[in-house]
Amino acid sequence: MIKILAYPADDRGSGWYRIIQPYSELVRKYPKEFNLALTFDEPTIPDYQEADVFITHRVKVSQRESMLTSIVNAKANGCQVIYDLDDYELEIPSTWGMYWVYKWNDILKFVKASMVEADHLTVSTPSLISAYERFNDQISVFRNSISLDDPQWQLEKLESPYIRFGWAGGSSHYNDMVQLRGLSKALAEWNDRISMVICGYDTRGRTVVMQEDGTTKDEPLDPKNSDWDKMVEIFTEGCDQQTRVICGALGIREYGAHFTRFDIGLVPMAEMKFNLYKSELKVLELGMYKIPVIVSSVGIYSEVITHGETGFLVDPRKGFKHWLKYSKLLASDEQLRVQMGEKLHKLVLDKYDIYKNVDERAVLICKLLGREADFLVAEKV
Repeated sequence: MIKILAYPADDRGSGWYRIIQPYSELVRKYPKEFNLALTFDEPTIPDYQEADVFITHRVKVSQRESMLTSIVNAKANGCQVIYDLDDYELEIPSTWGMYWVYKWNDILKFVKASMVEADHLTVSTPSLISAYERFNDQISVFRNSISLDDPQWQLEKLESPYIRFGWAGGSSHYNDMVQLRGLSKALAEWNDRISMVICGYDTRGRTVVMQEDGTTKDEPLDPKNSDWDKMVEIFTEGCDQQTRVICGALGIREYGAHFTRFDIGLVPMAEMKFNLYKSELKVLELGMYKIPVIVSSVGIYSEVITHGETGFLVDPRKGFKHWLKYSKLLASDEQLRVQMGEKLHKLVLDKYDIYKNVDERAVLICKLLGREADFLVAEKV
């Protein structure tokens, strides 16, 4: 049996989609071949000695030194090391809430060192290969995927007398949200049956604050000090109390419930370098609920979405005019919404089923250990 030791930065976001979910699914699919030990604390030497493969990912500010140390210790104790990256870490946008904390703590130094030390890198999009291959040319692309058996993707859609445009995410997407400025007001003036639903408003989160002595402190996050209120204002401008819906943040294992409130999904992306490397995860989440999407034609989205079939693509340079055009088109045509949502759903089932896609990870691990992956199964039973 191959023993995997995984050290994710957290159990949310990339921690869930890049490590916890896929490697848990790998063990569920092949229980006789793999064993998984998960830890959120720096592993001990006996932990490494028990493992064959060590897997970790992005550097968390509070764990910046232990993440790198863990890679060095894992290799020293005979583990093959896989380091995962889900974003373009080389150029964090200055508008991101954690930008200065990353700069002050020199997080990029630890990311680069981790890439160099690892035996193999895994990334979420093909474009990240060209970004990181100068640090380590042993790279595999593992797309973000969805567990079709996860209850959060099997909920009943909530009924509404309105046609609901929805967005779900975090406050780091302010620059993306700006792409929609004026849309909700124009839609409200056009049709009084339009509702705008924004999900993820975070009243429970925490943030890292830099102190005068150069140390960091973990403190409760006040949405008033984030970009949330500005994002809500943009997304719901022109709405009244009945057509303006704000939903609080949900945990990663309940997050899918947000999409039961949507009829049309909006995925705005600012045209900047960081977004060119983002994964297609938001489209997967919307596709699980057969929600037709309007997406910025930026990065991977322009490759994944077939314009007019699985969604509508908006050139960021044409902006508001096309957001409004495609929004009206979908709001006016229920049959088109259903057809487009069904096609997107099929795309997700065909290409982004985690049960199918974990085989890539099984093959990589076996290759690193010099073993044959002759246990793979063709399809779900």
